[in-house]
Amino acid sequence: LRFLLDSVGWAVRLHASAEEFLAVITPPEHPTCLLLDIPVAADYQWWGHSVCLTELVEVETGSFGFRIDNSWTDNWEDKGTSIIRGSKMTPMGAIAVRAINASVN
Repeated sequence: LRFLLDSVGWAVRLHASAEEFLAVITPPEHPTCLLLDIPVAADYQWWGHSVCLTELVEVETGSFGFRIDNSWTDNWEDKGTSIIRGSKMTPMGAIAVRAINASVN
């Protein structure tokens, strides 16, 4: 495997047919990734659990939260998803992975 850092700090792992981008990200970058349709794996100490952040949602005018996919069954919350907000939105750590098809010039 070969890794490079691109201009914004994403670690790029090159494959023959695709590129994968992996980044350890900070809280201000979480909404940006979600707005770009890049899911974020986040670790929450208060929960003792990791979840997948999938969407930034406005829960009230000017107030936002993260829609999460949980690893529990569809019987949890809203078919396995929920929204966390406020101080609970800040994880201990998070990574974002993006895969794209490589083009040959």
